[in-house]
Amino acid sequence: MPPVQLIADIEAGTLIRSLLVAVVIVLPYGWFKLSRVRAARAAAGLTGTGTDPTPPPVDPRGLERVVTAIAELAGRGGEVEVPDSCTVDGQPVEGAFAEVLVRDALVRSGLREVARRRGADSTTIRLEPADPAPGSATPS
Repeated sequence: MPPVQLIADIEAGTLIRSLLVAVVIVLPYGWFKLSRVRAARAAAGLTGTGTDPTPPPVDPRGLERVVTAIAELAGRGGEVEVPDSCTVDGQPVEGAFAEVLVRDALVRSGLREVARRRGADSTTIRLEPADPAPGSATPS
């Protein structure tokens, strides 16, 4: 039987009952999920106004800040300060983990460590380009 004839053979009452059953089941679930999404967005500080929320304050002990500083020094070198008790996303990390992330950032930025100076609560690392330009003097 062709689909058009099949639809024509189904009574209108059956279609209406099927629609009501679907609405009775789907509508409450959709309302529940929508309220959960709205509550989660409100808890996260996101609003429906379309404006960006204010960024969180920068953690002075965050490794994110250190990696960003290394990336900014790429190609020219300089000094970067690494705090002793580093954090990632606000969570404290071990010194070995922080060292691995700093070394990875150095490799990615094309810098190498020249010297390390220990401070009271941080370490200052002096950096220079890994492959200095030909004919340029190497800082001492």
